Amino acid sequence: MVKTNVNLCGVKLQNPVVPASGTFGFGYEFSDIYDINVLGAISIKGTTRDNRFGNPTPRIAECTSGLINSVGLQNPGIDAVIEKEIPRLRQVYSQPIISNISGFSIDEYVECCEKINAVDDVDIIEVNISCPNVHNGGMSFGTQPENAEAVTKAVKKVTTKPVFIKLTPNVTDIVSIAKACEQGGADGISLINTVQGLRINLNKRKPVIANKIGGFSGRAIFPIALRMVWQVYEAVKLPIMGIGGVATAEDVVEMMMAGATAVQVGAENLVNPYACRDIIDNLPAVMAKYKINDLSEIIGEAHKHPAAVAAQSAGRLVIQYICLVTQFFQQFCPLSLQLQIALAYIADLRAIRLYSPTGYRQFGQFAHGASQSSVKLTQTGLTEIEFLFQIVAASLQNFMTAEQTGIGPLKNTLFVHRPLPSLLFQKLL
Repeated sequence: MVKTNVNLCGVKLQNPVVPASGTFGFGYEFSDIYDINVLGAISIKGTTRDNRFGNPTPRIAECTSGLINSVGLQNPGIDAVIEKEIPRLRQVYSQPIISNISGFSIDEYVECCEKINAVDDVDIIEVNISCPNVHNGGMSFGTQPENAEAVTKAVKKVTTKPVFIKLTPNVTDIVSIAKACEQGGADGISLINTVQGLRINLNKRKPVIANKIGGFSGRAIFPIALRMVWQVYEAVKLPIMGIGGVATAEDVVEMMMAGATAVQVGAENLVNPYACRDIIDNLPAVMAKYKINDLSEIIGEAHKHPAAVAAQSAGRLVIQYICLVTQFFQQFCPLSLQLQIALAYIADLRAIRLYSPTGYRQFGQFAHGASQSSVKLTQTGLTEIEFLFQIVAASLQNFMTAEQTGIGPLKNTLFVHRPLPSLLFQKLL
């Protein structure tokens, strides 16, 4: 039996599939179509302080593998959402609810987040910082790190629930924005929002959408979203909800391997109202196909090459070995000679030659030169011990990548002609 459940900042989701805000209404609208309790969570329609009619029509333009929208955050306002929409959803839905909050000033964000934080039925607050800042020339809060951090800090002061900041992709450096949100105290990151796009009506010779430029979403933006999730996962230590172009169970798995803990499905709901249900139904078969037993174990897995995972356990043993060898020779050899001896034992050239010719040449040069002069070490800007550890890490990467058999190469070929170190190393094993 495969495990599809994930944990999002302490909120337990039975699966990682979440309808994205703005593509699933307030959720209860879909309850007549299928049992929405199969969902991992629901991110409800974006909510502002006041009710909004939205942008003028036309608001939608079809595109190849997607669509452009400029709805303009149409919603009944925070008070109506709390009093009517969330209770109505809760009547037909028992899984976690994510409330999506938008604003046009920091004060508006704070007011809405403070109010929604007091609602017991809401589990996570998702703050959309793609909105224009009316006090800063209309520039989106999410396009500058300092503004993103300011919004995050402000809403965190008035909330106790997990706060996820939803990022716009329409920036030059998504990582700097994510780091700013982390610095501001965010509990998690949602990304990406829509990519700016435009369509022109050839007959009328003007943009299709009344607002001219809108947000492009759909399957076509999946690689962009995946790339940004990958980058942010490597830059921050926060859970991520991956969004953008997700349409299949395979997409969900791919997004999770890039670093997402949960995955939101957006435009696909507008094409196929059963999209989320179908993805959830297909997840077990896709997991079986790729030999995945537990979805929570593949989060960020693409960042962890099998060789690197194996090297972690082997590396701990080798570091212990270094300490023993260094202590053994410490009383009898100068430090530069200790380095040469340690390198010779760690980087047994016969083994390195077998697993990596490049590694063999590098280690041959380093080991030979270490006892001759300290000039090479000085040029690196590293202390001798730092240099030693750097070389050890490189050696592990070289032959572990080739072999991918854990510490097998170390047991079988390393230190073969060095009796004393071999005994010390085997003792550790």
